[in-house]
Amino acid sequence: MPEEMSIETSTKRTREDEAPTQQRVKQTRINDYWLATVPTQNRYDTLQNHVEEEEQTAVATPKPPPIFVHGVQTAQPLRTLVHTLAGDNFTMKTLPDNTVKIQVFKIEVYRLLMRKLKENNTDMHSYQLKSERSFRVVLRGVHHSTQPSEIVEALKSFGHNVTNVHNIQHRTTKHPLSMFFVDLKPGPKNKDVYDINRLLGYVVQIQPPNAKKEVVQCTRCQRYNHTKAFCNRAPRCVKCTSSGHSSSECPRKSRDDNVQCVNCLGRHPANYKGCIVHKQQMEKAYPGLRERVREKRTEARQAENNQGMVREQPPIVIIPDQINTQHNPITYSQVTSGASGAVPWQGDRTISNPAGATPSFNHITQPMTSYQTDMAELRQLIKTLTEQMSTVLSLLTKVLTKNP
Repeated sequence: MPEEMSIETSTKRTREDEAPTQQRVKQTRINDYWLATVPTQNRYDTLQNHVEEEEQTAVATPKPPPIFVHGVQTAQPLRTLVHTLAGDNFTMKTLPDNTVKIQVFKIEVYRLLMRKLKENNTDMHSYQLKSERSFRVVLRGVHHSTQPSEIVEALKSFGHNVTNVHNIQHRTTKHPLSMFFVDLKPGPKNKDVYDINRLLGYVVQIQPPNAKKEVVQCTRCQRYNHTKAFCNRAPRCVKCTSSGHSSSECPRKSRDDNVQCVNCLGRHPANYKGCIVHKQQMEKAYPGLRERVREKRTEARQAENNQGMVREQPPIVIIPDQINTQHNPITYSQVTSGASGAVPWQGDRTISNPAGATPSFNHITQPMTSYQTDMAELRQLIKTLTEQMSTVLSLLTKVLTKNP
């Protein structure tokens, strides 16, 4: 009877028996959930906000310019006046020719001190505040016949406050050019004027002015490095050395050759560019390329000398060619392989000479001997040439005396 076949039922689940999978639902973000307004607090928020407010309100105010007071024979009254106005927030520096430099650190104190010094008719000069200096640009492309008022209104439409506009003339022919100097009132957006390329229908370019290599000269006292607007010194004439009157009050109304410079006492006006004082000021303010290179080389040489004086000289290490009296040459392979009889490199240390050894110093003495021999030969050659020249000169003398 055939064996009955046993059929085993598989308990493995099929794909059809699987239950449908549920779609995953994203978890609601806590920030989007209407009940999830979780209060978060940072204990440094207050400090950070306070710092940001200070940065926004803090405005960088430039330091006022210095005041130079001349002819100070007694400095105590001046110091008392400055101390009364500025307290301890000032510095004073003594300069040559009885000049005192005063530096205060607040603009209000600077203006008050300038007013007090002018009331006392003090011999002094200063400079313009940086916050009051105009922002000057060059306007190119506008016809020279354009009225300055039109340029002022056109730039005002771009948000720029113009204080002055004047046409630029040719330096030699004095013909008007299609360029204008434009002075803007100081402000944080002054540099935006460079982005303007259309003005009054013209295609224009607005550029910064070229820097002039010139020393400023005061037209009141005829001295250099300051202007008339901030000078309270005694007026001096540009044509004569008589004190007590300005150039406009000089009795010399006609041009003549009897002028004298008040700076160098030369026969020329005080504003002459060839004046020796003007040349000295120009060389000091704008040294030439050769002088700048010479100064740099001198500074570099001095730095090298200073380093050489501080630097210690390394010890001289003398390694004899051979410790024994017999000269046995050593090859590079013997030294690297450590063969017997070879003297390996011992580093930067002095090798002591064993007793009885007579090292050879031919590599040191030979160059000295050769140098001495060359010098002896050179002396002998010079001596021979001198004797020959004397003989030739004596013969020439005899010939000339016989044939006058």
